[in-house]
Amino acid sequence: DGLRAVLNQASPESTFAGLSWNKLITSDCEATLDFSDAVFTPVKEGWGQSLELAFLFDDATESNIQCEISMDGKGNPRLQSLMRRKSVATGDATYHNIITKPGMKTAGQLRLVRQRDQIYCLFAEAGSDKFEVFSQYPAGNARIKEVSVFSKRSDTQGTIAVLLKSLTVKASTAVP
Repeated sequence: DGLRAVLNQASPESTFAGLSWNKLITSDCEATLDFSDAVFTPVKEGWGQSLELAFLFDDATESNIQCEISMDGKGNPRLQSLMRRKSVATGDATYHNIITKPGMKTAGQLRLVRQRDQIYCLFAEAGSDKFEVFSQYPAGNARIKEVSVFSKRSDTQGTIAVLLKSLTVKASTAVP
C-alpha cells in the first residue's frame, strides 16, 4: 500500500528521516506526495513536527522551498509552506515567507510546482484531484538539485506515523 514512515524513540535533538531524489532539474516540473493515515503525537519542547515535501536548489544560499503538514510546538495542526535560505557569510539558515493554514490533514496530496521562476505549493484532499494553491515563492533560475520527503520533530516525545502512498516527480529535463 506504500511506505510506512514512523519517527519515534530518537535523540533529544531535532530528528529527521526521509528520502531524496537527487537529479538536477533544469525545467518546469512538479512533485506530488500522496499520503494517508498521518498521526502526530505533540512534542513537549521545541518547534513541533512535520511531514514535508521539498525542493532544494543549487544556488549560493541553498534555497529550500517546502510544503508540509505539521504540528507546532503547542500542538496546533496546520498546513504550512516556507522558504529556507543559508547565509553565504555564516552558513546559518533563516526562514522566510512562512504561510500557515490551521487544521490537521491526515490524508491528501502535497504538491510543489515550478513554472518558470516561481514555485507553487498546493494541497488536495484525499480522493480529490482538485489542488488548491496556498502559497507561491520566487525561485529565480536556479536548478533544483534535490526533491525530498522528510518527517521531522524537535524532541523525543513527539512522534510521526504516516503512510507514504506515492511520490511522483514530472520534469521535462533532468540531468543525472
